[in-house]
Amino acid sequence: MRHELKILSRYFPCVCCDYKIFEIRLNDRNFKEGDIIHLKEWDGKKYTGRDCLRKIGYILYDDVPGIEKGFCVFGLKRVEE
Repeated sequence: MRHELKILSRYFPCVCCDYKIFEIRLNDRNFKEGDIIHLKEWDGKKYTGRDCLRKIGYILYDDVPGIEKGFCVFGLKRVEE
């Protein structure tokens, strides 16, 4: 499955350079390990035109203490081309 998601400008460079290798998201898309995430930079008003692809690695769902109901935390990996 492929998901297109907004990512704020303050986080975008850190994800694209692999410094930030996780995302905390509302699990409204039934994210699964192996899904492709198309992250599109959002400045709060519009898309900037920058984007990057990542693959979901490991996922923690809301059955883990500390993760709010309806949310998940997933690891990001580079998409092998």
